[in-house]
Amino acid sequence: MQPLYAIHMTKNLQKTASKQGIPIQVLNPFEASKKYSYQYVHAAEDLQNYVDSHWAMHWDLEGKTPFKVELASSPYVAFTFTPFGCFLTGVSTKVYQYTISGRGSLYGTLFKPGGFYGLYQNSVHQITDKEMIASTVFPSLDENLNTRILKSATDKTAILLIEEAIRALPRQNSQYVTLLQEITQYARDNPSAGTKSIAHNFAMGERRLQELFHDQVGVGVKWIIMRERLHSAMAVAAHAKTAPNWADTAQELGYSDQSHFINDFKRIVGVTPSQYYAAIRSARDSGKSGRG
Repeated sequence: MQPLYAIHMTKNLQKTASKQGIPIQVLNPFEASKKYSYQYVHAAEDLQNYVDSHWAMHWDLEGKTPFKVELASSPYVAFTFTPFGCFLTGVSTKVYQYTISGRGSLYGTLFKPGGFYGLYQNSVHQITDKEMIASTVFPSLDENLNTRILKSATDKTAILLIEEAIRALPRQNSQYVTLLQEITQYARDNPSAGTKSIAHNFAMGERRLQELFHDQVGVGVKWIIMRERLHSAMAVAAHAKTAPNWADTAQELGYSDQSHFINDFKRIVGVTPSQYYAAIRSARDSGKSGRG
């Protein structure tokens, strides 16, 4: 999937590459920090049961080469408000790319794993790896709203408009939304854990666990586990001062086979762990020499 515009930023990876606050889920955060600014905003308290966060992104590349933003996979469904319209984007299981040019802004909302199910009221897996005009599903998220958001005088005003629009959407409460978030957080905190141990820890069968994630998150729990492991590996690469020992990293993350780890990493991130580290190191060293 290669959408016009969309972005997925994870709350747990808000370790910044620069003053702009670009999270390392961006595949080259040091280079990206030179091209655009990003602001992460907590959801209002009354929305925090199902909305993870909002974000605002601004860039000025007038007279400069367009920049391709590349993002690792994400378990978040998102609304994005862009110069090209308002989009609904499902969970992305692949590298996510789009190009920015000229001068512009984007705003967006990320829903917690399982949080979008109450709004969609269908299997969220139906929109996994898909992007669509939001008004085809939610008519109130139309061009008029999109224009008002983009023309807001401040980011705060834009996000207040987004939250107002989300509150107005019909929503059914899901009895599993908190459980799904707890399981996702457990996988994040315990990247070496497998499906069996997670199911046991939450007193449920493996099949039921898989079905619940497939329908209400959009991907199976096995994918969540893999994704969290590989994002942990990304964090290792992004903050390492010397080349990591990937055999040790693979073992620490629960992989018995290093080649399996490398193949999974390439599938989610788009390059091998060594290539990812080399790109991060190159951009970081370039930034240092540029300041000198």
